[in-house]
Amino acid sequence: MDLPPVSAFAHDPIRAYVEALLSKAGFAHAPAEERAETVAALTAEAQRRIGLELSNAIDRHSLGEFRSMASDGAGEDEMAAFFDVRVPDAEARVRQALDAFGRECLEHAARLRGELHL
Repeated sequence: MDLPPVSAFAHDPIRAYVEALLSKAGFAHAPAEERAETVAALTAEAQRRIGLELSNAIDRHSLGEFRSMASDGAGEDEMAAFFDVRVPDAEARVRQALDAFGRECLEHAARLRGELHL
């Protein structure tokens, strides 16, 4: 099963990945409103899974620092830099989480299209 690439050049690489994933799964011509809702929900879920993967890779003290940063409203770039320093294989872990997420989405695409009446 071929998964879409993650573009380092996209403004929001996770969202761009989700949009490519939806196109591959047959959602390219979904109504704009439903597609936008689906992209937002799947992007949030992909980000959650990436966060879980990375938070499981850091020590307790660093996890406390991360929670503090998150509650203080740190931006995505700041959080990415935080994990890049504390998780040597962060990029590989992100790719692994996205690959697992992408495979799951593609496996359930037919069911999702039915739920969205596409």
